[in-house]
Amino acid sequence: MKQSLDPVSVRVLMLTTSYPVTEGSVSGVFVARLASSLSKLCMVNIVAPAPAEPCSSNQLSGGAQVKCFAYAPQRWRVLAHAAGGIPAQLAKNKLFFALIPAFLLGFIVSSVRRSFSADVIHANWAISAFPGFIAKTFSGKPLLTTLRGEDVNLQRGGRARVLSFALWASDRVVVVGDDMRADLLDRYPAYADKVTVVKNGVDKLPLRTKHNFNTDGAGLKLIFVGSLIARKNIENTLLALSELKSRGKTFSFSIIGGGNEQPIAELIGSLGLDGHVELLGEQAPSVVEKALAASHIYISSSKHEGRPNGVIEAMAAGCCCLLSYIAGHREVAADSGAVLFPLNEPVFLADALEGLIGDPIRVDELGRRAHGCVTEKYMSWDESAEAYLREFSLLLSRQK
Repeated sequence: MKQSLDPVSVRVLMLTTSYPVTEGSVSGVFVARLASSLSKLCMVNIVAPAPAEPCSSNQLSGGAQVKCFAYAPQRWRVLAHAAGGIPAQLAKNKLFFALIPAFLLGFIVSSVRRSFSADVIHANWAISAFPGFIAKTFSGKPLLTTLRGEDVNLQRGGRARVLSFALWASDRVVVVGDDMRADLLDRYPAYADKVTVVKNGVDKLPLRTKHNFNTDGAGLKLIFVGSLIARKNIENTLLALSELKSRGKTFSFSIIGGGNEQPIAELIGSLGLDGHVELLGEQAPSVVEKALAASHIYISSSKHEGRPNGVIEAMAAGCCCLLSYIAGHREVAADSGAVLFPLNEPVFLADALEGLIGDPIRVDELGRRAHGCVTEKYMSWDESAEAYLREFSLLLSRQK
């Protein structure tokens, strides 16, 4: 067991485009958990965009202080906090691009103002590195940027400029997975000395006994938790379940998350999966925890991931995991025993599900193995915060 660091007086300014700034919000919940753990070790202030409703206190933030910046009249604050974040919102409505200048200006002004009373600036996601760099330029404080799941996709297409700027502008870059670092440095080898890995933490929970299901699938509970955006590829899972249903298997599939629900609902209806699949929308973390604890199999058909937080939470809840064969999933499966299936091959996914339905004992064993993997090999949020504190201390020592 790692020894905890003594509390120190390091002052951290966290910049983020996604944060649960209203009651019940799950926007940026993992940033909030990190902030909560960091606040036990440091003084933490958070700059986040104001939502389309009044900001409220957040129990996930612990001792961290959240400052919301306004960038538009309240009803037009639509860029951040929705499922998939800013990239998903811009893809949803091109008119939202008109909000970008005001958004960046508000972000920059708030970041610069608060950077003078900080020791280190911590930008979350590549886009936050831009106001972070401006604040760094004015205040002289070092900038650490954390890249997460959607940032991986910035390596493709014109948005690669956002990623390359974040790498150039930051004094230190943290990525949340080993495969993500390898992928990043394959394209940007010049930054090898700057990029390090600090994995997200996970809430470690006791393993709960799950209800049995029959070998025809009766009582089988499947689940997915995440944003309903294109890269999550939920359509592939639904096509596989349609195939599974045609083979006479029974199941229930819960989808927890917000985003582009209407096309998903229409696909569920067209595939005849009404009564088998339930769209539950965004839910509070406590509700998600209970739903995972009651489920047997977690399915992710994602096209790409950095470090899949939803999968890690499912493992912690003792779910057997069925995951598409992508880098982020392969890294998780190496230790957890997760079952991998080819990307965009719904028949292969249906075959894998059918095999697991016929072997409930294996499903239980794989769920227990996943839970044990999280318990033994994954960091808690407090341990993740300690790793960040070491990175902050490294940056500060270089300034002396």
